[in-house]
Amino acid sequence: MGTFSAEMWWGRTGWSWPASRRGGRWNSVRGGVDFTGFQTGRTRSESCGAFDCSSVRREIRILSQFFLNMGRMPIGGRTFLSSPRVFFSGTVRATTGGSLTIFDDPQAICDLELRQTILRGGTLIQNSLYSERLAATPESTHESRSHVMPANIPFRTATFELDRGFNLEIDLDIRFKIYLEGEAHVGLSTRADDLPFIVMTPQWSIFSVD
Repeated sequence: MGTFSAEMWWGRTGWSWPASRRGGRWNSVRGGVDFTGFQTGRTRSESCGAFDCSSVRREIRILSQFFLNMGRMPIGGRTFLSSPRVFFSGTVRATTGGSLTIFDDPQAICDLELRQTILRGGTLIQNSLYSERLAATPESTHESRSHVMPANIPFRTATFELDRGFNLEIDLDIRFKIYLEGEAHVGLSTRADDLPFIVMTPQWSIFSVD
């Protein structure tokens, strides 16, 4: 018995940028989202005296949805593997300034989370999750840490049974999870010599294993 495959076709991509400086736009040439700007923590004018109320959490999110309809189902195979990749360019930079309160330990953290969700006829049947820390400053003042994004990162492989009686949908969810305390910010390609910050989720194929 041979290996059977089918390509997941792109349907749509959406993204969210929390209220802060600049944001994202669709790049039709590259087929991805361009981001520029930074997420900032609280300023001194927003602090609460000596009390620690200066930490914030934010999330930059890109969601791409891919589809395989019943008319394109492979003729054979039961159990399939899905191993998509997300492609990047650009730099993540975490920076801290001074303390806002006597309790502050200024810090900037940016984590990456990649979630693959597989749905059959709109019903969840499988998912996978990968995460890593991209950049984090130590708990001190006036520090900066940068992380040049690799060309691509794989989602964790998901294994599932294909049911040819329903359309197949696979969602690729990319999240930059940001924690800021004190005077801190996380920037995406904010320097003139940084490559543009781009997130791309190309089409890929699922393959049978039995």
